[in-house]
Amino acid sequence: MTFEHKITGNFEVSMIKQTKWTEMVDPHFHDCYELYYLMQGEVFYFIENGVFSVKKGDMVLIPCHIIHKTRSHNKPGYKRVLISFNEKFVGDMVKDDSDLLNCFHQKVISLTKKEQQICESLLNQLLDEYSGIYKPNKALTKCLLGQLLILLSRHVQSDEAEKNMQTTNIASQKIIEIVEYINREYSNEITLEILSETFYMSPAHLSKLFKKSTGFHYSEYLINVRLRQAVRMLQNTDRNITEIAFETGFNSSNHFCKSFKSVMGVSPLKYRKMSSAFIPDIFNSKTTPIQNTHNIL
Repeated sequence: MTFEHKITGNFEVSMIKQTKWTEMVDPHFHDCYELYYLMQGEVFYFIENGVFSVKKGDMVLIPCHIIHKTRSHNKPGYKRVLISFNEKFVGDMVKDDSDLLNCFHQKVISLTKKEQQICESLLNQLLDEYSGIYKPNKALTKCLLGQLLILLSRHVQSDEAEKNMQTTNIASQKIIEIVEYINREYSNEITLEILSETFYMSPAHLSKLFKKSTGFHYSEYLINVRLRQAVRMLQNTDRNITEIAFETGFNSSNHFCKSFKSVMGVSPLKYRKMSSAFIPDIFNSKTTPIQNTHNIL
């Protein structure tokens, strides 16, 4: 099962340290940008159409509505910091620097030793700001996040990028092609038999290889892709539920609504109403800011 992670405010930060081997969790996507920094250990990260081996000092950058999933490496234990923020939170900064979010065009980057020190200092300051007795300061949070985004953007633009950028996709070329096919043809009928004929593989072998490479079944990924597109259409168009169902590859509106609710927790209509509602700003709330405790490993 897949789910969409919606942050409770405009910005969240958390740190998790795990000492044991952990099972994979459901793939998911969300309505915000995500920065995943690995401080210790090594994990496998499935992002959109590839699988990457992420190690200490690597930063994973996930734009909005990108399907992703993590699973433990053979070596147990890891420590990671996760930051989530939406476009509203960085709106003013992006107006001043339109290139600030360009670093999200890269899936995974390996920071230099010096960059790791700067990055970890900024992350620790953000964690301290959210674990203290005072309400987080919005200006300070934006300042620290801005410095972090500038660090990542300059890395991508620098000469060091080619040497230190993590570009190794450990998924086979065949799996990459299958994933790209699903993303391209999701509105049409896609069955295991159709995939096996298209890519000249037996259904059993294709299913096993896809599961081994990505961590989930091809049909699960197909549903993810279709629901992600449905979410975009619910948020950005006025098409009715039946139109969205058929345009995203579902054979009936009932099937679409049932699948949507089982994954998203609410009906498509309710989701559309929720998405159009004002997103509360945790910095203007009198309640204690909620840290993101969603564990993606």
